Amino acid sequence: MICKPSTPAAYKLLMDGVQAFIDIEHRGMRIDEEYLDRTITWAENKITDLETKIRDDVVYKEWRKVYGGKSDLGSTKQLGHIIFNVLGHECTKRTKSGLPSTSAEAFENLDVPFVKKWTMLESLKKTVSTFLKGIRSETINGYLHPFFNLHRAITFRSSSSDPNFQNFPNRDKRLSKMVRQAFIPRSEEYVLMEVDYGALEFRGAACFWKDPSMVEYASDPTKDIHRDMAMDCFMLEMDQVAKDVRGWAKNQFVFPTLYGSFYKACANGLWNAIEKGNLKTVDGICLFEHLESHGVGNLNGFIDHMKGVEDKFNRRFPTWSTQKEVWWDQYLKRGWFEMETGFVCQGIFTRNDLMNYPIQGPSFHLTLWSLIQLERIFKERGYKTVIIGQIHDSICMDVHKDEIEDVVQLCDEVMTVEVRKHWPWVIVPLEVEFEIAEKNWYEKKEYIQAA
Repeated sequence: MICKPSTPAAYKLLMDGVQAFIDIEHRGMRIDEEYLDRTITWAENKITDLETKIRDDVVYKEWRKVYGGKSDLGSTKQLGHIIFNVLGHECTKRTKSGLPSTSAEAFENLDVPFVKKWTMLESLKKTVSTFLKGIRSETINGYLHPFFNLHRAITFRSSSSDPNFQNFPNRDKRLSKMVRQAFIPRSEEYVLMEVDYGALEFRGAACFWKDPSMVEYASDPTKDIHRDMAMDCFMLEMDQVAKDVRGWAKNQFVFPTLYGSFYKACANGLWNAIEKGNLKTVDGICLFEHLESHGVGNLNGFIDHMKGVEDKFNRRFPTWSTQKEVWWDQYLKRGWFEMETGFVCQGIFTRNDLMNYPIQGPSFHLTLWSLIQLERIFKERGYKTVIIGQIHDSICMDVHKDEIEDVVQLCDEVMTVEVRKHWPWVIVPLEVEFEIAEKNWYEKKEYIQAA
């Protein structure tokens, strides 16, 4: 597969982006080293304590009976054999060949005390070795300087390394807190700010497919496709869609469907979350019980239900539904396709790739172009505020307290107005959201612009 810029503007975007990231990497982000050292010590002690408790557990004694001296506490294959085959616990997730899955997700869904302790242990090990110690080993004179790359992702999105600043834990709030509390403003005169595009990939999809209904969803602030699909997926009234329920519909149905997945795969992913019992309506009713009361009490029934949801999604966006087939047939004839931002991809791509790349790439390029402009403007105007990182659709900054409102207004102007002047293919409004933290990155809170 070959993906490359095919226009002068695309080359310029990459070259300007590389230069901006060089400056961002050089200035770095401040780390609370004392906190980091304390947390590493605490976590290592916790790991030792958990390992002791696990080895004293009756389940591990069964483990030792089966594997003897070859027992490996870190082996998911051994754990899966003990839990599913020896102890007979029900497997909720299987591989394509029908065998019990030993993925982290499969174990997370099990309500087995031993597995919960084991999962916590493995999460802590990864947090310490990959994240906390990774940050510590790369911190120089109190500052971390991760790399931001524009040449590794074939979609021409960015990536990060040494350490991967874009991959710190977020879903597990306890682990997220451990890591993100280490990031602090560069001095008492600054706050941390994260500026995030709202629903950027769905807006990017609307711009690419030009489906009138999709454009309307992306343009009307009273409409919310993720909320509406949560209503369809889980048979809910609008006022009963909780934030995390909306998030599951967004990440396990809307985007997978836009990127070429099918209802069976979506149903399996959603049902795993439903069966765990953590997803609830606004009134606190467990989604499993709610669906059961509507005649959907098992996976097969939910799969049948999700087929109807997918059919409704296709009817909701008829232009997208037909154009994606035209797009696929065109690629099969030519063997290449072009992104809105002037990048050409040639070679063998899966159907999912073909639906994904033209949306993810240009959506990120909106963020990249905005970052380049903000970096330039801050320097030209002599701002004390500096950009220190980028995560997917967001830009991270150390903002001087005297410049907060000016920076917010400038970001809003560049990221929602100027970028649309630069790229006329952006046919829907763009929105940005702001979060600010005075003490550390974990404690960031929403910031509302002054009227």
